[in-house]
Amino acid sequence: MQFGPSFVLNNLQIADLVSAKRIGFNFVEFYIGDFWRDMSELELQLIAIRDILDSYDLFCIIHLSHLNSQLMVDSDLWTNYVDKLTEQIEMIGKLGLTKKIVFHGVFGRTENPKEITPENAFEIKIAAIKEWLQVAQKYKMELLLENTDESVKDLTKAFKALPKIGFTFDIGHANILFPTSAAKKPELNISNMMQSFKKKLKHIHIHDNFSGINERADKHMPIGTGSIDFFRFFKLLKEMKYDDTITLEIYNPLFLSTYLESSFKVVKEILEKQDPNKLRNV
Repeated sequence: MQFGPSFVLNNLQIADLVSAKRIGFNFVEFYIGDFWRDMSELELQLIAIRDILDSYDLFCIIHLSHLNSQLMVDSDLWTNYVDKLTEQIEMIGKLGLTKKIVFHGVFGRTENPKEITPENAFEIKIAAIKEWLQVAQKYKMELLLENTDESVKDLTKAFKALPKIGFTFDIGHANILFPTSAAKKPELNISNMMQSFKKKLKHIHIHDNFSGINERADKHMPIGTGSIDFFRFFKLLKEMKYDDTITLEIYNPLFLSTYLESSFKVVKEILEKQDPNKLRNV
């Protein structure tokens, strides 16, 4: 398995990349949260990042902004939004930055405007994602849908409509029992989701929380400081023979480097207890 930290691109400091190399990560994931950002400015930053990562022998994964259903009320605004993200994917492909692009489909939420039915919102999102997929495939990049508040049923419907996209499993999101979740316990929601889409699983986000029933519970805490059973999680990964990328998606601007290092230490201790040989590749 290969591990990396997550950084918000707008807040990125060179020291973050230095820390990633020092801690021993294999890659870095960058979240482009501002989808209206000036493209020329974004391109210059990504070129600089690419050159630094090359010198550190690190690769990267790109995380796009989530699909914002509220923008569907205005067709022109929605079209501009979809075009902007399409343009970002095109630029990322031309720069040769990554092989994996992660995005939130938010297919389980009830945030759709009253003017648009859930089914219409679903179809509008699918059409946008298909447009992005065409661009990603042109540059041989994988487009990976990340679970937010979706149930297994929600994701099954999305993957049926989008058979050529992969899956990013976010254990922190799966640990939160949203109203759409079918499972009554967080650990059941986690295992059900992982097993249901193991053939599509190409990337994983790990962070901790104390569960809950809405987005406020999504704390992105250091590994081992919440209620998630990571020993059980990595055991399940071993049974599934998963050997791909895992991002430590921990957000704390004051102590980020310290929390990333301590979290990675916890992960390595778990892997060593389960299989000492695994650490040869970590």
